Amino acid sequence: MSIAVHATREGMQMEREIRYFAPEKIETRADESGGKSLAGYAAVYERDSELIWGEFIERIDPGAFKRTLEAGRDIKAFWNHNSDLVLGSTRAGTLKLECRQDGLWFDLNLPRTTYGADAFESVRRGDVAGVSFGFECRAHKWEKRQGVDVRTLLDVELYEVSPCAMPAYPDTSVAVRSLEQTRKEQESQDQNDMRRLYLALTEREII
Repeated sequence: MSIAVHATREGMQMEREIRYFAPEKIETRADESGGKSLAGYAAVYERDSELIWGEFIERIDPGAFKRTLEAGRDIKAFWNHNSDLVLGSTRAGTLKLECRQDGLWFDLNLPRTTYGADAFESVRRGDVAGVSFGFECRAHKWEKRQGVDVRTLLDVELYEVSPCAMPAYPDTSVAVRSLEQTRKEQESQDQNDMRRLYLALTEREII
């Protein structure tokens, strides 16, 4: 099994990607004062995704979000990825994120707005049952497992968590380009290995 690790070099611009996760349940909470909140997992560690674009499976390393959360950067929660509909932010304390043993947990105190109420009701009814997270990948690794390419996210810059209705992978072209690069590098490595083997056998006069 070959493994290729890729890290974004300092100064290089990272590209944004979005991934969808359907947790077993998103909790809905309402208090006596009328405040409403959502809570659940935005991502789970070391679990295979479905086959993405027919190309690869993706997994998340338990340390993938650690650097982002320790840095204390402002991460937003949007309603269905719409940046005009902000549901919360870590800077304001209305979005709380925590790396737990199983994955990335979020606790979102919803605004008392029309779209905040819509988000709560849609999740409570089960119409919206998924969460997407937006990120830029600092480091990942590729490996081949039972003939399938597997990408593991090792270190990501998280910038968004969004309750949303439909799974979507609009930005997987970033990962696909990385996969194509890894395949070319592996092919080149295999060719070099064959050349070295041929030269070694020639020197021993086996060929």
